Amino acid sequence: MAKQKKAVKAKAKAEQMSASRHASVQERAKSMSLQEMLESRAYSRHGEKRFLCGLEIREPRETLFFAVSSADIKQGKRRDPYHCPGACGLRRVPGIIDAAVFKSIAYLVRQSASGKSTLDRYKIGNAAKVENYGFDSGGTHTATDYHLLPVPGSLSLWSPRGRSDATGPKKGTVATAKVVRGVGHHRASGSRPDAPRTRAARA
Repeated sequence: MAKQKKAVKAKAKAEQMSASRHASVQERAKSMSLQEMLESRAYSRHGEKRFLCGLEIREPRETLFFAVSSADIKQGKRRDPYHCPGACGLRRVPGIIDAAVFKSIAYLVRQSASGKSTLDRYKIGNAAKVENYGFDSGGTHTATDYHLLPVPGSLSLWSPRGRSDATGPKKGTVATAKVVRGVGHHRASGSRPDAPRTRAARA
């Protein structure tokens, strides 16, 4: 009995410390951009839930529609997932406060009416993917409506075989120094970074 009580107390203390650290990370995340959060790789897991810098990671099952305007295209930067036309357009969707559009996966920071923020993962629709590639290659981007799709099992964090995006930079890309795979800029023609690796979140 004494050992059981000691184990229960130790578990409760560990949970309390974990909750305290989680709250501290959440508070710190409020002042961080999505790029800073993804580059920090501060992933954690509580039961079946995954977190990045205290924000719960979700994979919504509904399709998300958004529009890219002429202003978004003019403002957009090539091969930059955080400032491309798609990311600019997504930031104009009500409730989305930050966005990053990688080769196959998009990350969105969403804030509910109650003020709670979450990090949502989506698969990029084919039309948007084609436009992104053309824009990154030096071409134009069409100002029209696009959509993001639910993440398939092969890319899900909750799948044993899940992965973040493509396995690495495409042939011909040159990553800058100290860049975690998929984070930061790539000096390459027609190629933007892959989404960040999220193995820690699946562990």
